[in-house]
Amino acid sequence: MFKHKPGSRKSQTLRMLLFVIGYFAVCLGGTLGLNIHLTGNTSFEYEPFVYLFFTVAPLIIFLVPLLVIYKISREKRGITLAQLLSAGTGGIGLAVRIVRVPATITLILCLVPGLSAFIISRIFGGVPAAGILRASLIMIIIGIFVLCLGFLCSIYCKNAYSAAGCALLVIVLICLEPLWFGPVIYATPNASYLIQPSLLINPFVGLASAIDFDLFRTSPLYQICPIGQRKFEYPAYTSVGLFYLLVSLVLFWRSAAGIRKTAEP
Repeated sequence: MFKHKPGSRKSQTLRMLLFVIGYFAVCLGGTLGLNIHLTGNTSFEYEPFVYLFFTVAPLIIFLVPLLVIYKISREKRGITLAQLLSAGTGGIGLAVRIVRVPATITLILCLVPGLSAFIISRIFGGVPAAGILRASLIMIIIGIFVLCLGFLCSIYCKNAYSAAGCALLVIVLICLEPLWFGPVIYATPNASYLIQPSLLINPFVGLASAIDFDLFRTSPLYQICPIGQRKFEYPAYTSVGLFYLLVSLVLFWRSAAGIRKTAEP
């Protein structure tokens, strides 16, 4: 059903391997460099660990939707509706087959920072493995969400540009939600019941909760986001993860239901 030129699979595997090696080297070197720069010693401390994950998270959140949109835009040019119908593949099976490469890249993007942090911490000591595991887990879940979001946009938007614009707009609104919704919470008396739902839908809050980092009381976020000036508790990272998994399931199901639109000319 999917056409490949001879040798293309081998070249794709080689490119993937080089990408993994390079990405791992950058994360490993960046982790060690951040630690030495911020702490001035060779003991792996907590601050570089936080910087590492909050540096990689935006890369994953904004890059992964574009990867799946690019993948599906290529498949739209190479697949006809007759081929899909004759193949007899269901929507779920076809969806899994189309997104397996972007999903593999997403998994690598999410796991390598944690692996590099784990290696550095085992050599120099410092951050507990449990914290690294929690951060990696929530990164994977967030990666799955943005993957499914990009998939849905690529199915229901007219072309790759509109799909990319729609996906990135939704992501920006979600990531900046504490900034544009924070003044509403601050101006509402007894608005504590609004804080938890507001924080639950923000991916960076889930990451902060996973690594026990008080994100909204850091400078300058404390000055520009009124939520940090209120008394509140961060939602558990398990709650954020479960919320994003459920949303991802709905997005993927809707994408699979409309997957045959990828074959339309």
